[in-house]
Amino acid sequence: MSSMIRSLFISAMSGLVLLAAAPAALAGNPCQGDVETFCSEVPPGGGEIVRCLNRHRDEITPECRDRMREDAKRILQVSADCLDDVDRYCSDVNPGEGRVAACLARNERRLEPACRKHVQVARANLRKRLAGPCDGDIEAHCKGVKPGRGRIEACLQEHRAELSKGCVQKLENDAKRREERASD
Repeated sequence: MSSMIRSLFISAMSGLVLLAAAPAALAGNPCQGDVETFCSEVPPGGGEIVRCLNRHRDEITPECRDRMREDAKRILQVSADCLDDVDRYCSDVNPGEGRVAACLARNERRLEPACRKHVQVARANLRKRLAGPCDGDIEAHCKGVKPGRGRIEACLQEHRAELSKGCVQKLENDAKRREERASD
């Protein structure tokens, strides 16, 4: 795999890391204040916020530096655990917007155990994050949808115009986070 493709893959795996991150860790992002202080003019996406934080590395809080270091370690671990599976099942997928993670989820039964575990953890935590604001919407619009492989989120997206404001906001926030992480 060329270094450019490997870099794109690592970038794409950051989306899976975001999904696999513990919901509690996402709730209180220790970098939020630093983003507001140093990077408020930086548009999200394309990894620009992370690059901005790195430019201010000596000025950001130790908690934010620690979080960035932890995220980088998780991205490298997921990348190492899933590299062969991506080559095998998702080599034709254009990285970005969670497409590689979705490809892995579609092929979950065929994945190596370590990669499969990352996909399963990501799915479980996505359900937890969607559960609160989307409970009523899932009950109303997706009751018969079998959980797994992104089917509930896809169902919610299909019924987007009918969803509660809280659920729509939750879906938008999660998509934005995935995009930011996938492009870092």
